[in-house]
This record gives sequence, C-alpha cells and structure tokens, in this order.
Amino acid sequence: MVSDQDLEKHADNKKLPTFIQAFAGPLTVIILLALRPIFSIVIDPLIALPLGGLVCAIACGSLVQFREFAEFGLSKVAGVSILLIGTGTIAGIIKASALQYDVISLLEMMKMPAFILAPIAGILMAGATASTTAGATIASQTFAQTLLNAGIPAISAGAMIHAGATVIDSLPHGSFFHATGGSVGMNIKERMKLIPFEACIGLTSTIVAVIVYLI
Repeated sequence: MVSDQDLEKHADNKKLPTFIQAFAGPLTVIILLALRPIFSIVIDPLIALPLGGLVCAIACGSLVQFREFAEFGLSKVAGVSILLIGTGTIAGIIKASALQYDVISLLEMMKMPAFILAPIAGILMAGATASTTAGATIASQTFAQTLLNAGIPAISAGAMIHAGATVIDSLPHGSFFHATGGSVGMNIKERMKLIPFEACIGLTSTIVAVIVYLI
C-alpha cells in the first residue's frame, strides 16, 4: 500500500529536471570558457556564468522564474564575493611587494636547495591569500623565472607550487573556509578544527611532489 508520503515524494521527483536539462547550464559555461585556451576567444566568466544559468532555465522550462533564481543565487554568493575582493586585493599587494626577494634571500642565507623555493612559495602565497588558485598563481608568476634559471623543469616546479598551495589555503580570511563550512551548516569554531587535517593532506601532497621531483 502506497502512503501519502510516498505519493508526495513521487510528485516532487516528477518536478525535477532530467540530467540533460540540469547539465545544459554547466555544459554551456564549460564550452564558453574553453574557447579561450582552444581558440583564443576570451569570454569573461561574468558573462559565461549568467548565460549558463539562462540556458539551464530555458532547458528546464523555467524561464519565467529566471529572475527569482538569479536573486536566490546572488544572495548565496554575496558574502563569498566580498571575501574574494579582499583576497584579490591581498594578492595584488603581495605581487607588487618585495616579498619574493625576501623569500629568495632567506633561502640563500639558509643555504637551502633551489627547488625548495617552489613548495615554500606555494605555501606562503596560498596562506597569505587563503586561496589555492590565487596562491599558486602569484607564486608561479613571481618565482617562475628564478626556478627555471635554477634548472628546475617547468612541470616539476608547477607541481610543487600547486601542491604547496594546498597546505594552508583554507584559512578564515578566504572564501573556501566559509563556503565549505556553510555548505554543511558548521560554525566558525567547528570549521577551524578541520584546518590541521586539511594541512596534513596538503603537506602529504607536497612531500610526494618533492619526492617525485628528486626521483
């Protein structure tokens, strides 16, 4: 015998979009953003993402509700967007500062091998920006020439920088910390307890990247 609850669930499931309908939006965004590396056609994410949402709304037959969907989405990312502006500002300050020269001088003073600069740069830059992407980008742009001049292969340097950028990238002044904690309803105190575990995972990846380079 079918209960009323089962009937309600069945009715709700009938309202859900199919896989093709739901995937239409993300696929549109992926194609638009892929035009840059493939055909050198640059489409800003600020344009690609709303277009993906529009395509998804059309595919799901919910174009009338597009404004409602957009307002709901913006309300969810407003806080993270403000954090990203702050992260971008910090990244710009670091890029324009003499921090890279200080790090290089410190390593030379300690007589450490040149390849150590790659993971350390990733760790420091990601920690300063609380972002894997920003940290790896700044570290690679800032220290790339130094690493290449030291004879380190580009792919090895990139791997060590990226691995290092995952060690302390989830600090409270970045968006990742709040996005992951907020998605499961964790408060800041609870989310802070996860940082040591995340750092251990990132540090393990960094050690492996360094070992692979040495091999």
